[in-house]
Amino acid sequence: RIMRPDDANIAGNVHGGTILKMIEEAGAIISTRHCNSQSGEKCVAALARVERTDFLSPMSIGEVGHVSAEISYTSKHSVEVQVNVMAENILT
Repeated sequence: RIMRPDDANIAGNVHGGTILKMIEEAGAIISTRHCNSQSGEKCVAALARVERTDFLSPMSIGEVGHVSAEISYTSKHSVEVQVNVMAENILT
């Protein structure tokens, strides 16, 4: 998604909360897909914990945020997901 001016913090970069929301949504999508592919019953995954978040460099307004998610562990009652967010400057 393209980062818009209303995504900015006071420094002019994308607010960390905006990025965290993107991470949570990607995790919920892949976890819910996994749960529903394994069981005959419908389920919706819920976030239980964020173990680690590293913001390596700021994302700027106007850049495109690419989110990818991958399941790294599953058990009967939990799914562990790794989510990565990358910024792309589509003007360069």
